[in-house]
Amino acid sequence: MLCNLSKHNTTYTIQIQTLIDRGLNLFGMIRQFADEYAHSYEVPKTIRSQMMKNEPLTDYTIYYDPTTRAFGFTTGTSAPSSDNV
Repeated sequence: MLCNLSKHNTTYTIQIQTLIDRGLNLFGMIRQFADEYAHSYEVPKTIRSQMMKNEPLTDYTIYYDPTTRAFGFTTGTSAPSSDNV
């Protein structure tokens, strides 16, 4: 009976390790896609939008600063400088 238990424990250990590896791979892929998406905003992009329907249209600039790794948006037509991020 001890042999059967050790075989089952080994099988469960392999299954758990497989699930952990898949989860880590998933998060690695998500990080890669997020990095690619963020880097596409190294050249800031300005959009005109509103947060709520009752607000006026406003300029928002989406930006990514590779030196500080800051990704965000600000009101106006220019991104903040690296010193202010």
